[in-house]
Amino acid sequence: IDNVRKGNERVLVARLMDAKFFYEEDTKKPLESFVSGLETIVFQQKLGTMKDKTNRMDRAAQKIADKLQMDKSHISRAALLSKADLTTAMVFEFTELQGIMGRYYAMLNNEPKEVCEAIFEHYLPRNATDNLPKTNEGILLSIADKMDSIAGFFSIGIQPTGSQDPYALRRQAIGVINILMSSDFNITLNDLFSISLSQFEMENNKEVKKELFEFFKLRINNLLLESGIKYDVINAVINNDSISLYDLSKLAKEADNWLTDDKAEIISTVLRAQNLLKSDSYAAINKELFADSSENELFEKYLQISSQIETLIEDKNYFDALTAYEVIAPYINSVFDNVMIMDKDENIKNNRLSLLNSVVCLITQIMDVSKLNYK
Repeated sequence: IDNVRKGNERVLVARLMDAKFFYEEDTKKPLESFVSGLETIVFQQKLGTMKDKTNRMDRAAQKIADKLQMDKSHISRAALLSKADLTTAMVFEFTELQGIMGRYYAMLNNEPKEVCEAIFEHYLPRNATDNLPKTNEGILLSIADKMDSIAGFFSIGIQPTGSQDPYALRRQAIGVINILMSSDFNITLNDLFSISLSQFEMENNKEVKKELFEFFKLRINNLLLESGIKYDVINAVINNDSISLYDLSKLAKEADNWLTDDKAEIISTVLRAQNLLKSDSYAAINKELFADSSENELFEKYLQISSQIETLIEDKNYFDALTAYEVIAPYINSVFDNVMIMDKDENIKNNRLSLLNSVVCLITQIMDVSKLNYK
């Protein structure tokens, strides 16, 4: 045992002496002086150097900050220095210290605290159990960095296949999703993809964005399943791309709590109405064309709860919005019992379809009930 200990000590002391030497050499000049070395490190042949990547990160992070109305005074400086430690002797020898040494060297250079933390945090999370970035600058650069890699590789046709993911794009996507699900930021995936893809010149922007949506939705689906939400509820809400991932996560949880067994009847009623709606657009409802009191009663109830539901959705109170919708089910059924929706008179038929469409849209703006297992 003593010989083993002595052998390990000799190896460890030698490594520590190396580290001390690298540290002393690196700190003879400021961290910014290492930035020029990034021009010699190729990120990817078609995507340029690491310096090109940090320039894109800067532009993307600033656009995200504008979208979120965040202070961006430290973003450019943090982006400039974010990868500088990759060209230091210490990180060249001890690659696992990327970001860590950058933060320490920036602190020695009296860089602003926000810049120092962002240099370290933009690598977070490094794995599934790692911490998430906490500072706004760290969050913005982390998202910009990961999205630059994902959008960049997708733009040149490089995507994970099967078990092959040499550029860790799946891990980076999960990192972005976890950050956005944990932060109440009012930014949608569509906004994020548009900002990230705008950094690259391409002709098939729409197709790449569609591929990114599918790539991210699979990751989101898995994360929500792991949190205990039922798969059909996830399918019902996951295509709601008009809200942030933070709100989507909240919506999924509240919809899952609302969808108890006693909701089968109301879902069935909505589906019955939805199945009659084949058009993408309907004319305004004309009360003069109502032929039965049930139509007028449904319309009045719709007017009564629509503003309430809209307010609840704006307040992100999805459970109460769904609960408020429940009262309209008997009125929908009453219309079905008392009139023929597909009337021979085209005007009357279309007016009834417009009424049903308006009523159905109150809930479909929250989730797609056709995806639920209540049939």
